[in-house]
Amino acid sequence: AGVALLYLSCMHLHRQLTDYLVLKVEVSWTLMIVIQKLHTLAFNYYDGNCESATDEQKALSIEKLPSLLEFFSFLLFPPGVLIGPRVEFTDYMKFA
Repeated sequence: AGVALLYLSCMHLHRQLTDYLVLKVEVSWTLMIVIQKLHTLAFNYYDGNCESATDEQKALSIEKLPSLLEFFSFLLFPPGVLIGPRVEFTDYMKFA
């Protein structure tokens, strides 16, 4: 997630320096949604292994890491990446 956040920051800085106030299609918004998903997945995993988590945090927590297929299907789910909204991993797995 740190590498993706650094890459996103560089994209925004490059856009401000080269194409300021120019209307064109940008891809950084999809990366923003992916970063949000990565962060919430990390926090949900942390809450699943933390004994001091609240009931609300426990309800959304995961205790073991998802498989690669589950991870990438959650991360790159086309409707979720293109238009949002960001959903919790547990809700996504209930839906899938």
